[in-house]
Amino acid sequence: MSDEMMTAGGDRLFDTGLAPTIRSGMEFAQRLATVSREGVRMMPGASEVMARTALRAALASVTAALASATAQCRRASPPADIEAITDGSGRMIYRCSHPSPHSWTLDGNPLP
Repeated sequence: MSDEMMTAGGDRLFDTGLAPTIRSGMEFAQRLATVSREGVRMMPGASEVMARTALRAALASVTAALASATAQCRRASPPADIEAITDGSGRMIYRCSHPSPHSWTLDGNPLP
């Protein structure tokens, strides 16, 4: 992935100088998720709520950056917005808002 353009499966998701910032934000959220899972096991209760809140805030900031970069999935019509989420296994991914959503890894590789 170049610093200027985020592509997924040959599709350009966005073309902007925000790509490094978005990538860094997702990497931070991934580290936060990993640390949160470990911390929650050791300190259940209120820390679990705080850890989940911090992770949601990190993902919300990346999603806001994606929106400002007008990141859109063009794999189906009409183009759909892309957001940053955690999948069922806790992995950070990008996912579009199409009725049958498309998903990508942090480096832009399409997920099945």
